[in-house]
Amino acid sequence: MKILKKNINDEVTWQYEGVVLSREKNAITLEALFNRDDMPFMGIILKRNDRFVETFYSDRWYNIFEIYDRDDGKFKGFYCNIGKPAIIEDDFVSYVDLALDLWVSANGDSNCFR
Repeated sequence: MKILKKNINDEVTWQYEGVVLSREKNAITLEALFNRDDMPFMGIILKRNDRFVETFYSDRWYNIFEIYDRDDGKFKGFYCNIGKPAIIEDDFVSYVDLALDLWVSANGDSNCFR
């Protein structure tokens, strides 16, 4: 399934593929692999092929990503996007990112940022 991240102008800014893990009336949980080069982020390194378990809601103004290390499978933290409710179709999920985020690391530290 394709995941489409959009900006406030409804333009796609990032897209990638995911596999459906579960689906409910107003939510879907997908597994996706990070498809960008390794990069520092909030005191960790996001690595190409880190495992993301992403839950999108069609009736809530946020989505939540669980992030796991590609090498040892250890939990890195939660990444939460504030965004418009997701559009969930049979072959894609899209959401408008409102550019306000929350990071909660595996040790419980948290940061809000734009």
